[in-house]
Amino acid sequence: RAFWEIYGETPMELDIIFPTDDPSQWADAYYKAWSRQWALRCKGDGETALAKLDASGKGPRPPGINSGTWATTTSKQWAYMEIPCLGQECPLQKTSPPKCKAVMNLQFLLPRVEGIGIWQIDTSSWHTIQNINNNVDLIRAVTGGRIRGLTLKLRRVPIQVTPTNTTTKTVYVLDIHTPVTLSEL
Repeated sequence: RAFWEIYGETPMELDIIFPTDDPSQWADAYYKAWSRQWALRCKGDGETALAKLDASGKGPRPPGINSGTWATTTSKQWAYMEIPCLGQECPLQKTSPPKCKAVMNLQFLLPRVEGIGIWQIDTSSWHTIQNINNNVDLIRAVTGGRIRGLTLKLRRVPIQVTPTNTTTKTVYVLDIHTPVTLSEL
């Protein structure tokens, strides 16, 4: 209710503050594969991943693994194992629909909303993940690494994209904007 009183039901812009200067604490962006039975069954950074593997399972296999597969609904037991992460080339991304995808969990404070608490927006939009990371890097470069405590605007903005084998279309992505001039920042 406190949120809706300030921003309404479908805001295009939020005033946000990040709680620390370390983006890894509030902009968790990894390749993630979920299953209904085993929840998060694989989480990787494009180089290495921690996976729930069923040694006797049949199906797509992580690279470098001679037998077994990721835990599935038919798995009776599994064990955590560090495996190579192929990112967009992962066998779980090649399924339809993909079972693995890049996901960012963006966490922030809302200074205009009554109470103290962390708010979170999850996105699997490659364009949004790139936008957020690039904007945060730019702000931190200008401020000597600081982003903690700065009042920023998290906006939903339109951009033009041209997916493979299709025509150009408009999609909406998240964007971080500084509501002050460079000298004020």
